[in-house]
Amino acid sequence: MSVEKIIEKISLEAADTARAIRRTAEEEAARYLEKEKTAAEAEKNAEIAARKREVDAEVSRMLAQARMEGRQTVRNARENLISNCFDRARERITAISGSPEYPEILKYLIQDGIEKIGAGDLTISANSRDIPVLESILAKETEKKVRMSDEPIPTSGGVLLRTGSGTRRVDNTFEARLERMRRDLIFEVAGILSGEREVPEE
Repeated sequence: MSVEKIIEKISLEAADTARAIRRTAEEEAARYLEKEKTAAEAEKNAEIAARKREVDAEVSRMLAQARMEGRQTVRNARENLISNCFDRARERITAISGSPEYPEILKYLIQDGIEKIGAGDLTISANSRDIPVLESILAKETEKKVRMSDEPIPTSGGVLLRTGSGTRRVDNTFEARLERMRRDLIFEVAGILSGEREVPEE
């Protein structure tokens, strides 16, 4: 074989080897790029998922905060409305205690207390202003033994009835009756706040 043929053969083999090396390198490069692309996408997806979790957590926190503030707003509105109702009720009760109908109201409160206690000697307590009116009412009371207490109590009106032993009592003072109305008033206010009831006009 001539030198030229040998050189040509070597050149062809070198070219084939170079092409094979280049092809292998390109394949390796493609695999590397695909691997890097997959890793980049995975990292990107992981970052997106992490950001989504952060956003979801922040949204949940904001919603919880909004719900808490909303409940507090409703509670404040309810308490303000109840306070306003009680303030108006106290004003009206104060006016009632000076009205011509007040003795009849006291008589009703006494009878109500007597019916609830049931039996036995009873003592009635009231404020000092109402004692003369109550003594006049009691002078006509013949069904039960009822006497007026010598000690006035701090109340804007109404009566407190007790048995002689003090074991049973009915508090029909205006303050106590207003307090017993609180639960009903809370339901009433809840209905107003929910729109199921209208606010009563003055």
